[in-house]
Amino acid sequence: DFYEWTPSADLACDVCPNTAANPLQTTMYTVTVETIDGCKDTASVNVEVKSDVGKVLFIPNVITPNNDGYNDTWRIENLQLFPSNRVVIVNRWGDVVFQTDFYNNTWDGSYAGGLLPAGTYYYILDLGQGWGIFKGDVTIIRK
Repeated sequence: DFYEWTPSADLACDVCPNTAANPLQTTMYTVTVETIDGCKDTASVNVEVKSDVGKVLFIPNVITPNNDGYNDTWRIENLQLFPSNRVVIVNRWGDVVFQTDFYNNTWDGSYAGGLLPAGTYYYILDLGQGWGIFKGDVTIIRK
């Protein structure tokens, strides 16, 4: 059998039955296979290149919910680009203190209508649709 991959740019081998692709942008690759008897067939695969999400998002690790207009809520920059997101925030014992689908930067360090004590909490941010899961801590500072 003879193989020909197109486009051949960014492929490890453009005449092999199996290859590896490393494109810089989303690319549709087509492979044409021809047998020694002259029978031909083609198939295509789309290699989707996604942005480095870590360079798009800014996830702060501190909120100061004192109603001064600065850092009063946990505001993740550019989160609106990932509308299928889900956020879970837990305390140091693993108790869920906040969770929501479609987070829109509104968590103010409260739980069940009351203020959570100052301290460190832990978040899981699932961006959805295969964009990735981020985990880290966020500290509530109160005066």
